[in-house]
Amino acid sequence: MDEGRRAEARRVADELLGVLSLERSLGATKALLVAGLVDLHDTVASNPAPGAERLVRSGHEGTPLVAEFLYAELAPLLGVTIPAASALVSDVMDLRHRLPRTWAALLAGRVELWQGLQVAQAKGMRDLDRAAAARVDRLVEPCLGRLAWRRVLRKLAGLIVAADTEAAAARAERARGEQFVRVTHDGDGMSTLVARLRTAGAVLLEAAVDGYVRQEVAAGSTEQVDVLRAEGLVRLATPTAASDAAGTLRRPEATVVVHLSPDSEVVRTEGDLGPVLKAHLAELLQHHRIRVLPVVDLADHPQVDAYEVPVGIGRHVRARDPFEMFPFSVRGSRGLDLDHSDPWRDDGTRGQTRAANLAPLGRFAHRAKTHGDFELTQTAPGILAWVTRLGYEWLVDRQGTHPRGDVPNAGGADVSFG
Repeated sequence: MDEGRRAEARRVADELLGVLSLERSLGATKALLVAGLVDLHDTVASNPAPGAERLVRSGHEGTPLVAEFLYAELAPLLGVTIPAASALVSDVMDLRHRLPRTWAALLAGRVELWQGLQVAQAKGMRDLDRAAAARVDRLVEPCLGRLAWRRVLRKLAGLIVAADTEAAAARAERARGEQFVRVTHDGDGMSTLVARLRTAGAVLLEAAVDGYVRQEVAAGSTEQVDVLRAEGLVRLATPTAASDAAGTLRRPEATVVVHLSPDSEVVRTEGDLGPVLKAHLAELLQHHRIRVLPVVDLADHPQVDAYEVPVGIGRHVRARDPFEMFPFSVRGSRGLDLDHSDPWRDDGTRGQTRAANLAPLGRFAHRAKTHGDFELTQTAPGILAWVTRLGYEWLVDRQGTHPRGDVPNAGGADVSFG
């Protein structure tokens, strides 16, 4: 490399270092601002009504209390869900109050915000009391900014175990009793299955899948082994014609809400399946009993005079609003309450329970609206205007969340809290 190119490369590298330093500074500022909002939300009404806002622990042992509706205020500002906002507050407050040396390293720019959050989130860290967490913090702090991050995490894991061996043993015992099967639909006609089983059951399952692989290979299959193993797992859950006819294995019932377009090969399904090709939809449902539901005409505006929401109107609203109508929520509307946007009145007014006055909301969002000075107006069917108690305005519709009015970007501000 000649001297001219070397000098230009050094200039670009120096600019990159400057951007990295700015990223760390902004991350620290973000954490400071979150902590500052917690400090300003440390009181609630002295005699709260049922369902009103409560003081809750902002993090884990040793962290201060916070008024819980802060999470509903903070989530849209961050563009995340309420649980995600709550988790960020918890991690930031754990850093400030339980891991002060890591917090200082974050503010000094020695670690990035995501690294500091990973320290707070490390397995077992939240189980430690404040004193034990502080010991781990004191021992891991010299590594921050000096060791590769993977080495920091490995050292941190050992320090957490050593800090409370009884708690580590209890976690191991709990882990042996935790079992699950989780399926994530990838949106391309494929899905990912992750399971945690007792070893004896896992061995039986593996043997059954391997038996299918040997059978297919013996029959002349040239397919890859991993593909055959996946097919073998599906075969275990696939009812045969004989067993189905005999009634020994009942086909599961499928209720799938689909939105079809005659000029598209893509079918949009509600729920976790997401968009799939029409051909794949037939494949998904081939082993299920199909229940056909009436077509929902979203141009209709059904209503009744009673407080309770009839099944038909509920189906209409959930077809119109497939997700919770709170800013940036990802919760599916099925299973959520249908909230009267204009609160129900016992004055005999007719037609209060109508599709244009209902929207799916979780209990927390409903409580924030009812008891937390959050204003809600359904400006048109399926279009909700929210005003938070700090005055931020958000519009929620089928296309997502849209800021209204003045929602400033405070990123990069030089902010300090005592």
